[in-house]
Amino acid sequence: MYPDVLRLTVNPLGIPWLFRFWFDHMPSFARPWIRRIFPEWFLPRSLIIKPQRKGDEELFETECKAYRRLKAVQGISVPILYGQIRHNSTRWLLLEDLGGVSLASPEGALLELEKLSELLEECLRTLHSFDVHQLDPNPGNYQLVDGKLKALDFGDVDFGLSADHKEFFLTTRISSILRYYRDMQRFYEYQGKLVPVIEN
Repeated sequence: MYPDVLRLTVNPLGIPWLFRFWFDHMPSFARPWIRRIFPEWFLPRSLIIKPQRKGDEELFETECKAYRRLKAVQGISVPILYGQIRHNSTRWLLLEDLGGVSLASPEGALLELEKLSELLEECLRTLHSFDVHQLDPNPGNYQLVDGKLKALDFGDVDFGLSADHKEFFLTTRISSILRYYRDMQRFYEYQGKLVPVIEN
């Protein structure tokens, strides 16, 4: 994660715990209504909080727009966006803690390029179906979770590609990420943090 992107542990207090117990015994038809009124009582124990960086209001708004477009696949292909908070005049996104490993880490740099290409195509096609096109080819924008790639960081995206341009963009984006990833693997190999990847 970036230095200003933090993992937050939520410690439930007595009142929320009692509230949750009461909620679990409510009729099922009333639960969605209660969730809408008191969303803060239903947050997971671990969250990722991401700030609006100074002078980057446009990037923050772009990321919010991307998450709105991707609402149907939040928790599947991208993190769940739980909402926003404001602290000391700074806005923060409350995001799902995906777990897994970043593709930019030594633990995430163990994939063969062919397998990574397959995972990237599946992930990016999902994003493109909602007209969200990541412009930054950094492997750190992808998290490997239970054998599946999930995308994150949508501050630098394009929302308006034509159908023909989408396919070209997909191909070139995958190629760019693979080159970046292979260079990263070589760097980790040089540092002794990675067993050399043997390609056929």
